[in-house]
Amino acid sequence: MSDEYRQKAEGVINHFKDEMKQIRTGRAQASLVEDLMVEVTAYGGAHMRLQELASISTPDATLLVVQPFDPGVLKDIERALFSANLGMSPATDQQQIRLAIPPLTAERRQQLTKLVAQKAEEAKIAIRNLRNQVKDDIEDQKEQGGVSEDDIKRQLSELQKEVEVTNATIDQLREEKEKDLLTV
Repeated sequence: MSDEYRQKAEGVINHFKDEMKQIRTGRAQASLVEDLMVEVTAYGGAHMRLQELASISTPDATLLVVQPFDPGVLKDIERALFSANLGMSPATDQQQIRLAIPPLTAERRQQLTKLVAQKAEEAKIAIRNLRNQVKDDIEDQKEQGGVSEDDIKRQLSELQKEVEVTNATIDQLREEKEKDLLTV
């Protein structure tokens, strides 16, 4: 049971980490745009992630540079960046797109901190639902027989310990992101 829980809990944590990557902190990070989906007309309208179409670099803390591997997809990437509402305006030349990262206002930092807390709570709810599902599976063993009350109590105790560890990990990730957001 706990292997199943660990595997699914790891999925929840990875999803939470991915969501945290997409919240910008005022510093240029490739993770802000690398998973952005781009509709590539040159490839028959295929949807591809930006990191599959271009190299993304950060020459300094306030600038992202997107350099397509194929210059024919530059306009498609530019269109995707405009429609993504990132709060940045792409500046395009013949071979690359530059995205200047504007500094975050104090108000925006507070909004993003609230968003981080909301995402953390959603992750904890997913863990709680997972715990309830695994708990029901453990308790169903009573009816099947062959499992003692002590074994069931032990399994439930182990499950609760695992949930506490997982929640602590989520809290730690949330705190790190909030600290990052509030650092000017």
